[in-house]
Parts: sequence; C-alpha cells; structure tokens
Amino acid sequence: MKIDLDWYHNCPESNDLSQLLQARTSAPVPADWIIYLTDVSGSTKAIDQGKYKDVNTVGCLPLMALANYFETLDFPFVFGGDGVTLVLPPEMDSEVRRILIDTQSTASQIFDLSLRLSAVRVADVYARGAQLAIARLKVSDRYSQAVFYGDGLDIAEKLLKDDHDQGGGASFRIVAKPNHQALANFEGFSCRWKDVPSPKEITVALLLKPGTTPGSKSVEELLRRLQFFIGDVQSSHPLSVANQSIRTDSSPLRLEAKLESWTTMGLAAWLKLVLKTMALRLKVTVARFALAFNVPLVYQGMQVNLKRQENMMHADTRKFDGLLKLVAAVNRKNLDSLKKWLDEEESKGRLNYGIHESDRALMTCMVHSVSSGEVHFIDAADGGYALAARQLKLKLARS
Repeated sequence: MKIDLDWYHNCPESNDLSQLLQARTSAPVPADWIIYLTDVSGSTKAIDQGKYKDVNTVGCLPLMALANYFETLDFPFVFGGDGVTLVLPPEMDSEVRRILIDTQSTASQIFDLSLRLSAVRVADVYARGAQLAIARLKVSDRYSQAVFYGDGLDIAEKLLKDDHDQGGGASFRIVAKPNHQALANFEGFSCRWKDVPSPKEITVALLLKPGTTPGSKSVEELLRRLQFFIGDVQSSHPLSVANQSIRTDSSPLRLEAKLESWTTMGLAAWLKLVLKTMALRLKVTVARFALAFNVPLVYQGMQVNLKRQENMMHADTRKFDGLLKLVAAVNRKNLDSLKKWLDEEESKGRLNYGIHESDRALMTCMVHSVSSGEVHFIDAADGGYALAARQLKLKLARS
C-alpha cells in the first residue's frame, strides 16, 4: 500500500550533511504525526553472548517490513544499531502497529530476542516544549536519509522512561491484540556479506551529543572537528572495494529464506523455505562468479560486478538525530588524538560521547526492488552503536 509522504518528500534536501547542519533548514513535523520507537530488550547481554549480528538484524527488520508495505524505502527513520526510530503520518497507525507487532513475533520466534515497541504522538512532545523538525540528506540516487533536529526524539524517549519508572510502562507500549493478522514481509533483507575488515586499523562507532554549557560548539562545528581527525566521508569510509566478500557459509541464506517464508504454515512453509534457499544459493553463486571475473551481469537494475562500489555509495555511515552518529575507518594515532580531544571537551561539559572500537564493520543490506530503494546499514562489529550508546547513557546518568 502506498503511503502519502508528500510532506516529507518536500522537506529541505542536500547531499552534504555539513551543509544541512550549518544551514539548519528544516520543516517542523506535523503535530498529528507519530514517533515509533523500537529497540532490542537486553541487547547488551545478547551482544556479550556473541549475538551482535542478530541484534543488528532484529534492529533493521521493522524497516524492511514497513518498506514492503509502503512500497518505498523513502520515509523518515534513523537506525541506531539495536533499533530504529520512525516518524510517520497518523492515517497509517493501525497498519504500522500490526506490522511492528508481527516483526516483534519474528524476532522472538527466529532470533529468541525481545523487540520493544512504543509510539508517542508528536503533539505530546510539543506539549512539553520540545521541538522536532526534519531535513533530507541525499546519500545517493537510491537512498535519502532523514536528519532530525530538535529535542523531540529525546523527549519521546524520556516519556517512555518516566512512564515505566512511575509504574506505568503501558501507556506508550504497542502490544498485540486478539485476532492479530500478520502483515510483515521481509523480502529484500540481506546479510550475505562477511564482516568487512577496516581499510585502516580500526572501525569505530561514535555517538556525540553537543553540550549546552558556555563554549560548547555547534553540531556542525563538531562535525568539522571530527573530520579534522578522521577525514571526510570518502577518506574514512568503513568499507572498501577490496575488503568486501560474500559469505560462503549457508547460514545467512537459510536466515533470509526463513524470514521470507516464516508466516506460511505447515508443509507449504517447508516447501517455500526449501525453494527460497535454493534460489538464494543460485543467486549467490552467480554473484560470486560475476564479482570474481568482473562479468557485467544485470539483476534488478543493478550491475552485479559493481556491487561492492554500490554498497559503498548507498551506505548509511553518518547521520544526525539530536546525536551525531558515525561509523568510520581510522588509524590508531588519529583515533587516540580524537579521543584525547573528546575527553578534554567532555571534562569541560561541552559534549558527551560514547564510542566502540572494532577491527571490522558489519553490513546489513536492504534492497527494495519495487521502488529501486537501497540502503546498507553500517555498524562497527561486536556491538557498535549499541555499546557506544550504553557508554553514553552511563555518562549522561552521572552528569
């Protein structure tokens, strides 16, 4: 079903995040829209148990299910490692809730993970003096990313926390109802690529919250400072053409097939799973051949032998939703210099940050063939954004 997102598509747009942050051109979100928040409950424990890929996958699944229902990937959201935040118009609320509930069931049955679901009206955050506005970052011809201004998303999370602490917890929760009808379709989700070794020494996931004390720098100034230490999007890209390789084990293919067929019951489900797995194995074999021998095969409008370059072009590596979030490749010397500067600024109350280091990146892919939308979510392996967020929350709790 197509969704009317003309308001979002008419928001200010640029292909340069620095330019968007500096110009601060944006459109206030209509008060009747709804903020949906999802996150994996107990994600830190799951990551400690080695399930960081499952956490990342479950965090992405609501987006793929909604993209298939809306017939587009071009709606406002931000991915945070173990969950996603979406802002959508109210006329789709009942369908969105049903899809999210079905995705929650998938997370439980296939991954043994609990996906928390919540919804807060934008009017509720405005009533508390918050602001929320959106601009669009054109990452590529296949992917435009929402940039969120204001403290509206922070206030939405605070409402959820306060409600839970006061013994509520249900006011904003999305819960399954009797006779729930499954709607979620995860076709287009892919996890066929191996973890990508850092093109430099380290792949880092960084969350940076601008300060409010005198002397604090604006977010665009912080981004410029970060680029001084680690470089721009291209020079610090966590992917490289040479370092991307398709997984040779069958487990990701079985997972894809299972996600695409899990709502089918009985013998039909088994047959669909077998056929899907066989089809995916054939696709992967052909893709590996095209990549290895640079054969210009075309699939779903894309030239397969150029897929590594396409992955880099449509990658989700830098974003802003009140926090500056990035995944970057950096050498040890530059990272140590960056952390020294961040510690100094944090000690003066000018910012707070959370960081996670790895030697590789995790790439989760979503390709929407109907709309030609494509996005590759990039995170640092072994916990990435989720562990950086835990560190940041602990610092904010102490301040």
